[in-house]
Amino acid sequence: MLRTMIATTALTIMLAPGAFAQAFTPADVDQFAETISELREQDVGSSIKAEMPDMPDPSSMMMGGPIELPELPVDDEGRLAMMREMVEDAPMAEPDMVQAMAIIKSHGYADLTEYATEADYIMAAYLAMNMDDTDLSGMDMSQLNMLPPAMKARIEPSLNWMKDMMAVVNAVPESEVAIVESKADVLEAAMND
Repeated sequence: MLRTMIATTALTIMLAPGAFAQAFTPADVDQFAETISELREQDVGSSIKAEMPDMPDPSSMMMGGPIELPELPVDDEGRLAMMREMVEDAPMAEPDMVQAMAIIKSHGYADLTEYATEADYIMAAYLAMNMDDTDLSGMDMSQLNMLPPAMKARIEPSLNWMKDMMAVVNAVPESEVAIVESKADVLEAAMND
């Protein structure tokens, strides 16, 4: 009984918004922005450029056809892990990746995993900053019961995926979101130059 209470309390604390320890500083955001800016300038590392997983076209959800949702990349701590998942299979021997690794290391990262981890933390905070006004808590899943079964079967997985994504993003510590907000211009310039 006591173990169950302790485990439940620990899980609740872990999943509460801001339950993670702060993972980066403003200087880390500058380091990351400088790194991605140089990677983009040199046009290298194309196999490690992170993108949001493709979501199905909403019209396909209504019109039928199979829907395959990407698995939400989350690590053991419940943090978004898109970049870390992408680098697992990066072709490290290709000249493009050798050059990308040289750039990454020249900016102070020990290896690709360290860079990818920091990228995930910073980009999750960036998502949290940009999704701040998005509230799916009022989404009434019971309304799906009014839909024809085939349509419900196509829509429900997407709604659940979005709720899961929002839960992961909402768990980003406020201190990290605040850092990214203070460095938003630097990040956006690096990502869009």
